[in-house]
This record gives sequence, C-alpha cells and structure tokens, in this order.
Amino acid sequence: MEKVSKTGIKRVYGLVGVVEVMSQFKPVAHVTQEITTIYPGRRMNSNRSTGLYDQPDDGQSFSSTRNALVPVKEGETKEQVEAQLSKFPEGCIQRVVTNNINDILTDGDIWAMNHDNPETGKPYFTEEDLKQKYETRDKEGNRYSAGKMRISVKGEVIDDTLPEEYTRNFYQREFKEDEDLRVAVETTVESKATIVA
Repeated sequence: MEKVSKTGIKRVYGLVGVVEVMSQFKPVAHVTQEITTIYPGRRMNSNRSTGLYDQPDDGQSFSSTRNALVPVKEGETKEQVEAQLSKFPEGCIQRVVTNNINDILTDGDIWAMNHDNPETGKPYFTEEDLKQKYETRDKEGNRYSAGKMRISVKGEVIDDTLPEEYTRNFYQREFKEDEDLRVAVETTVESKATIVA
C-alpha cells in the first residue's frame, strides 16, 4: 500500500506480518510492518520552465519496522493469526506520538493501573511503569532530551522544553494516519516561540 502526503512525501507500507504468538497476561500476537518513507527529489521544472522531465526522481528514502502487540484468541497459532490478518489488506501499524501519556493509554492499561494483582497485592502496573515503557527513544535506546529541535509529520516545530515524549504503536484493521499529538510552537524570523494550545 502506498500513500503520498500533500508535501509529496511517499510512504510505502508492507503487509502486516506475525513474528510470534505469546502469552503475557493474556494471549497476544507480536505483529510487525515495514514502512519505507521516500522524500521528494529535486523538481525538474519551475513556474517559468516546463523542464526536460515530467516528474522529479525520488529523493532519499528511509525504512523502519514497526511492532505492536495484538490480542488474540486463546490457543490460536501463528498460522491462524496470519490467516486473520490476511482478511485486512489495508491493515497497518499506526504510530501515535504525544507529550501526554494519557493520550496513548488503552482501557486495558487503565484497568490494570486500578486493579491489584492477586499475587503481589499491588496494581499490575503504575502510570510511571507505562511512562518508562513508552518513552520515545532513539535507535541506541537513548531518551530524547530537551533542546533538540524536532519537526512533526505536519512540518511543525515541536516544543522541546517539554521533557516527556511518548510513542506507541497500534494495529488498525484499516489504514489510519499516524497521529502527532505533541505540543507545537509558532516560530518567527526572530526565532521567538510561543506555545500554541
């Protein structure tokens, strides 16, 4: 599946595949999807010249693999999960990035924070556990730190004075755009910034 943004950025989404079926609190499938992002190349024409070529060549491309855990029925095999996934050819692993951990919590997460594990007498996990689990990290596992300028998918400058950033992937049966819920800032030529609420 291929999607092109208004800015000409092309994303090629591979089919969602199954790595394994496992049991944590409940049975889940570890699913994965390869995504290649291709940035537009140099324009071959202008507002005054038709140029020699109709379209620019593709620019740089980058590939990444997304992973997600998906609940499955008790006793299902990898093959059964693959058969179920094949029913949804537009399925994808959607990425959500935010400064607020509550934006990415599921109803199951909230239940687990509010109920005690009978073996320990404590909640299955705390909000702090989830913050550590979903904190945005680079390829080397380092936490993103304040002071780095980042640009959102929409081309907005992200406010790096906010210390927290969380990323979570969700399987969707039908294609769904990534969500960037980080706080954006307005910038001016003088590089002054104000937070946009």
